[in-house]
Amino acid sequence: MKKAIIVFQKAAVSGNVKTRLAQRIGDAQALKVYSFLVAYTHRQLEDMDADIFVFFAGEPDSVYSENSNYHICRQCGGDLGARMAAAFAEVFDAGYEQVLIIGTDCHELKSNILQDAFQGLNATDMVIGPAKDGGYYLLGLTSPIPELFEGIQWSTASVFTDTMEIASSLVNSVYLLPILSDVDRYEDLGELSALLGLKEINM
Repeated sequence: MKKAIIVFQKAAVSGNVKTRLAQRIGDAQALKVYSFLVAYTHRQLEDMDADIFVFFAGEPDSVYSENSNYHICRQCGGDLGARMAAAFAEVFDAGYEQVLIIGTDCHELKSNILQDAFQGLNATDMVIGPAKDGGYYLLGLTSPIPELFEGIQWSTASVFTDTMEIASSLVNSVYLLPILSDVDRYEDLGELSALLGLKEINM
C-alpha cells in the first residue's frame, strides 16, 4: 500500500505568514510562531511509513531536499480548494493509494493521529479531522474527489459542514478524527505564548 502525506506550506517570509496573528503580536513574532509550527509538524512526520509531498506557496525551502522520502512541489491553481484538488490529483497520479493532506497550523496534531487516519482509510473512502474553528486540519482520501473542494467558502466556520454535505453524496463512508485546534488567532496560542515568550504588541 503506497501512502503519502501532502503538507501545504508557505515560504517562511515575515509579513506573509500568520497574518491574523500578526495583527496582535507583530510580523516578527508571528513568523516565530509559524516557524515553530512548521518544525513541529515535520517532527510528527519523521516516523511515518509514508512519502511526504511538501507543496509550497511561494519559494520552496531546500532544507527538505536531504530527506529521501520528501518530494518538493509548488502549489498551483486558483483558490485553496483548487490547489488542494490539484495536489491530490498529482500525488494519486504518481501511484499512491492512500493520501492525507495537512497544513502546518495544528500544534495538537501528533503522529498517532496521522497513523489513525491511515488506519481509517483501510475501511472508508475518506477521513477528516475537524478543527474547532469550523474548518478541518486533515483530509484523507483513497482516490481523487475534486468535487470536495468546489463551492467552499474557505477560512469560514462552515468549511467542515459544507465539506461533509458534499461528501455525503460522493463517498460511502467517512472516518472522523478528534476535533483539534488550529493556531490562527491570538486566542489560539494557549501554551505557545509562554513557550515562545510572545508579547502582545497591538491591543
